[in-house]
Amino acid sequence: MKKKYTLLLLMLITFLTGCTVDYNLIIKSDNVIEENISIYESIDIINKYYGSAELAKKDLNVSYQNYLESNKYKIRYKHDNQYLTAKLKKESSSFDKLRYTPFFQTMFGNANIEKTKDYTYFETEWFQSSSEIYNDQNASGMIANNININIQFHNEVIEANSDYYDKKTNTHTWEITKDSNDKKIYFKIGKTKRYDIIIMYLIDKYILVFSICAIVILSLFITLLTIRIRIKKINNI
Repeated sequence: MKKKYTLLLLMLITFLTGCTVDYNLIIKSDNVIEENISIYESIDIINKYYGSAELAKKDLNVSYQNYLESNKYKIRYKHDNQYLTAKLKKESSSFDKLRYTPFFQTMFGNANIEKTKDYTYFETEWFQSSSEIYNDQNASGMIANNININIQFHNEVIEANSDYYDKKTNTHTWEITKDSNDKKIYFKIGKTKRYDIIIMYLIDKYILVFSICAIVILSLFITLLTIRIRIKKINNI
């Protein structure tokens, strides 16, 4: 079971050392959770082991396509002169579903969840150290230098043990390093909604749709106005 859940991390860190992982969650008011994972590796390391970013992307896609599809992860890549970034996305319908996703299982094993009419309490069991995650001989040295866990909440957070908190975006951040053995993460979410966060989330998510609709409406308005002006000119002749 453990090998199953470490496979995804090993996939994206195979032959690589010192990469950075951003593990981003958005917890909505209905407890639907968006999981967005970004894994960054320097182009110098990519070129050393793969030859190029394009070859690295091709190798990862061919080797692990079935695994990604079976776990319902969507993956895309981005690269520039400095980094190759692998971005994975998945949605979980509840905290119960989240704790069984591959990345969560790899890092924390499991979580304790308590739900009442006033709050939801969530606490991980542990953070598995790098030596535990990569205890396979073939994975020696293939570890991430840093894992940044960023959780944005659409409801008020009553308490949390985060390392940093951004009040404006209601985002709590935990920094995990290879020495963060047995580090737990916990938070308690209340029922009060942060409508400012929810509105900004919707704008950000649907800005492309809004923009297209605005362009269509503006074009239609200009067309109708032009037709009306032409009709008026004809009637005045």
